[in-house]
Amino acid sequence: MFAGYLALRRTRGDPRSMSRRAAVVALVAVLDTPLVNRSVEWWENRTLHQQSTLNDLKIEDLTLFTLMLGS
Repeated sequence: MFAGYLALRRTRGDPRSMSRRAAVVALVAVLDTPLVNRSVEWWENRTLHQQSTLNDLKIEDLTLFTLMLGS
């Protein structure tokens, strides 16, 4: 969403029009972010993804290794 916002801001055309369109994209992104965040918990039992955890890591060793290697 942020990349789309930046791309829209840099497009050619009327600067005022581009600013308004970019503002609409920014508002959609602000509204979409909490929705995506909460959807992980709303549908956590219906997917194959790991459930959200805070303190107790319940992740396979190979997956953890891959995540640490890529960071």
